[in-house]
Amino acid sequence: MTANLSREFLWTDLNTMDEFFRLDPVNEVFFDTFVTLREKPFGVKLDAVKVFNEVYYTVTRFYYEQAFGSDVPNYASDIKADLGWNYSAELVLSMAYWLTEIAQEKMRVLFRVNLRDMYCGCGYWIPFSDSYAQLKESGKRLKYDFKPRPVSPDYLRNKYTNWWDVTKCYHSEAIRSILNLYSHEDRKEVATMIKDSINVSRSKRDRTDYDTVISLLDSYIEKGADRKIRVKTISREEALQRRISELEAEAERLSTLMEEKKQSGKDRKFTLVQIVDYCKGCVDWNDVKSIVAMLNKLLRRIGTDEDSDLVDSIETEFINRKYGDTVMGDKNEFNDNSGLNRITLPKGISAQEALRLLQNKKKEDGEEG
Repeated sequence: MTANLSREFLWTDLNTMDEFFRLDPVNEVFFDTFVTLREKPFGVKLDAVKVFNEVYYTVTRFYYEQAFGSDVPNYASDIKADLGWNYSAELVLSMAYWLTEIAQEKMRVLFRVNLRDMYCGCGYWIPFSDSYAQLKESGKRLKYDFKPRPVSPDYLRNKYTNWWDVTKCYHSEAIRSILNLYSHEDRKEVATMIKDSINVSRSKRDRTDYDTVISLLDSYIEKGADRKIRVKTISREEALQRRISELEAEAERLSTLMEEKKQSGKDRKFTLVQIVDYCKGCVDWNDVKSIVAMLNKLLRRIGTDEDSDLVDSIETEFINRKYGDTVMGDKNEFNDNSGLNRITLPKGISAQEALRLLQNKKKEDGEEG
């Protein structure tokens, strides 16, 4: 049985592109292609290191989770939640597909087919397929194996981890699979964290192999680690307290949403349509992008296709606006690359009066009215 691994157990983020180049030289070719996407018509704004980290984390999930074709929408939803932009799913999954095509170990056939069918029509597909063709022609292969690269025990020590969920209710095989991700020294620390997290009364009630689980964990823990264990337990309690506060806030939010009347104060709620309309009414994308990221995160795995389309329409609105077709006042239609100008009128002057003044000024300057 494999464990239910979260991101921290699958991928440790790299900090620079040079680290990715050292990880595997193939990344240099994909990076060269990525750089060209910053230009028109793509206009990709995402940081390269952040994108490559997301690609490698996602592909590691493909292999570890032995992904099926039906899993593709879930991966796309998680990518949008992590990176915020609607186009990020197309970008990351296009890169991921061609990266695995040049890899030595292939993914499940049906998953590859579904991934290709869903994204071969997007704008990022062909640029990265060219990267693949270039590498294939030169006889280069990606040698990185995409095995889980977990974060260090030091990182886990200061972060709440739901070990009950990660270990699938403290299943022995799941625990062993997690510990085997780490070096011999690190296994002792991780085993200690898992043991410290066990609620004895709950575990004895819910598991018939409680003693077997404890014996397994003890086999990884050396007696000389007592001082380290106490330090880790204190840090874990602090992390646990933060998590309890988060869960209490989430429980209060869910309780509010389930109440029938929501008219004021904490009971007030807004529909997704209202939030989308608000975002579209903003002038600058910087005022909106954090809200879009939040919506993608809240809706992942539970949102409908209609919900996803609504959120994606916010980004589409701003992309279209970049080429100019939105004005204040009466709706007019503009073509080509008309721009969006923001004008603050002095007090006492209406928009109509301002337009007349501008027209008179043009006539005085000898321009056609």
